[in-house]
Amino acid sequence: MKRFSQYIIEQNFNTQTTGRVRIDNIIHNAERHKANVEIKNITPEKAQQIMAKAQNTTAKKAVQRREKMPGFRQKVDNLKDLMKKGVKLNVPFVELTASGNIQDGFHRTIASQELGIKKIPFAIIKHRGGK
Repeated sequence: MKRFSQYIIEQNFNTQTTGRVRIDNIIHNAERHKANVEIKNITPEKAQQIMAKAQNTTAKKAVQRREKMPGFRQKVDNLKDLMKKGVKLNVPFVELTASGNIQDGFHRTIASQELGIKKIPFAIIKHRGGK
């Protein structure tokens, strides 16, 4: 499984984009936006913990809440199929600000976890003066 996992990290995540223009602009122009940006390879579980903490909950509760959403299973299964086919997915991220936090990518982390992927790229954006 390790070989497949490494392939997924290198081939299935486009580390140049989150899929959100505003967030990508902050990542690529961090100094101008007075932000600290870190993109690192972490476990899907750790990414879930970081995103859940940003929403003032636990990873377990965040996952359980998403599992109850309509279309959850289909979306995760579709992501898994795309990953197996080598389609590049956007990098999951969390943005931490004084006025609130934004996170995106829970479904991608769950799909990665279910595929047994050990590490995925994850972007953490912290605005200076924020959290």
